[in-house]
Amino acid sequence: MQSITGGDAGTWATIIQRESSGNMDANNSTHFGLFQSDTAYIGMTLEQECANAKEKYDSQGFAGAWLNYE
Repeated sequence: MQSITGGDAGTWATIIQRESSGNMDANNSTHFGLFQSDTAYIGMTLEQECANAKEKYDSQGFAGAWLNYE
């Protein structure tokens, strides 16, 4: 994620661990995947999840999209 967003790798690792424990199939009924995005969906590939997270990051930054970061 750092290479596609420029955001800190350690922050991305913390977000992934906190949101999904690294489980691409994480699902809490309204948020899905590694980043628990509300615009992600079940069955996304890793590349799709990363692109989806990049869109969130580009528009909202860490703090806006994942709260308590940045």
